[in-house]
This record gives sequence, structure tokens and C-alpha cells, in this order.
Amino acid sequence: MKHLLLMVFLFVFIFATSMIRGQVLSTAPEMIDGIIYDDSTGQALPYVQVYNESKRAGYLSNKEGEFRMQADIGDTLVFSAMGYLGKVDMVGDLNMDSPMVVRLMPRFYEIAAVSVTHFGTYEEFKRSVIALELPQTETQRLRNHLFAYSHKDLGSALAEEEVRRALSPEPGKPLGGLSVPILSREDKQRIHLTEVIEKEKRQHQIDLKYNREIIKKVTHLPDEEIIDFMGFCNFSDAFLLNASDYDIVVMIERKYKEYLQKKSRGDLPNQEMELMV
Repeated sequence: MKHLLLMVFLFVFIFATSMIRGQVLSTAPEMIDGIIYDDSTGQALPYVQVYNESKRAGYLSNKEGEFRMQADIGDTLVFSAMGYLGKVDMVGDLNMDSPMVVRLMPRFYEIAAVSVTHFGTYEEFKRSVIALELPQTETQRLRNHLFAYSHKDLGSALAEEEVRRALSPEPGKPLGGLSVPILSREDKQRIHLTEVIEKEKRQHQIDLKYNREIIKKVTHLPDEEIIDFMGFCNFSDAFLLNASDYDIVVMIERKYKEYLQKKSRGDLPNQEMELMV
């Protein structure tokens, strides 16, 4: 009886071991081989990227175009190489027993038609290149627009100045003896642009010393009321340019007290308009 039980136990043990071993072998990753060719020449393609989308793993073929990788039946493989069209293949039953053969088609790039022109001598060619007009950039178009706009404004200003001087000659000088300098278009543009640049510099200096953030720190006014307060202050550009930061803060505090007093009495222009409405 003991021998019978021992034999039964050995049989069950061997059967269970074989089953476990079979499951382990069945879950082990499969390896497939393959080779990649140029479809037009039939030559092997080296160093082609092979990506297994199903397993999120990448491989590279060797210099003979051969590759070996982990893959199961149904996995999707993506092949890509510089100068060739990409290709997608799916692993089938046959690929488990024989190497996978992949053929990539070359990629052709089309370019626009090129016209060849004979320029004659080198001097003729050089003159043609110098006279060549390149397409304008957005900055150049904006600059040309600014020049045209400046020329228009400057022309109006100079005309008004000439009339004013003609009607108001210097004492003792006859009306017909007025001498007005004749400026070229470039000179007029240069003068106007210089004035614009200087004006922008002055405004930038003012903005650094007197702005919404500074007023808000001093007065704690809400954002929608700061513009009204700045209009109430009405500081001149000369004062803001020449005054120190401390002097500007003192003037803001002084104007703010006056602003609160007039606001409490309803003397502000905006309050009067609201009352009328």
C-alpha cells in the first residue's frame, strides 16, 4: 500500500512539474529574425530602425540589414530609415519559423523647376547681382511704411512753418527776403525720425518714474480709478522728467488728498457727469 501511494505521489509530482514547465516555456518571449532590403536595388539596408509598437521596444538592423528581436504573433513592427518610405508589418505565424523579409522603397523629393541664365562676362554677372532686388522682410516693409508716414507729416509741418515765418518776418527784414533752407527727402525723414526717437526716450523716462504701479502703491486706489486720478493729477512732462522719484511721490500724496476732498464733496468732473445722468 505504501509503495502504491509513493508511486501515485511521484506521478502527480512529475505531471505538475511538466505542466508548470510548459506554462513557463509558453510565456517566454519569442524571438524572430529578419532582413531588410532596398526594394529598387535588392541590396541589404544597414542600420534600419525597427520599432515594436506592441511592446514599445526599438531595435536596429546590423550592417548586413539583419535584425533579431523579441516579438509575438500579432505584434506590429514599424520600419524606418533615412531616405526611404516607412513601412508597417504585422508578425505572422510564418515569421516564427523563417526570417521576415522586409523591402523599403526609396523616397524621392521633388524640387521646383530651375532656370539657367547666361550672364555673359563676369562684370555683367556682377552688375546683375548688384541690381538684384531681394524680397523685403516684414521689418523692411514696416520701416518703409514709417518713412512714408513720416515724410507726409514732416511735409505738412514744414509747410506750416514756412507760412508762419513768411507771415512773421524778422524786424527790419522785408517779406520777400525770407530764406528757407531746402531739405532733401532723406533730411526730412531723418529729422522727423530723430524727433520721434527723442520723444519715445522722454516718454520711457516718464513711464519709469510715473506709472500705474507707483500710483497704486501710494494711493491704494482700485485699478478702474487710477486712470481718473492720473487725469486729475495732470503732471507736466517737464516736471516728471526733472523731478526726483521722491518729489513725484510727494506730489502724488498731495494730489491724492486733494482728490479725496473733492471726491467727498462731489466736485470731480466724473462725479458731476454721473449726477447729471
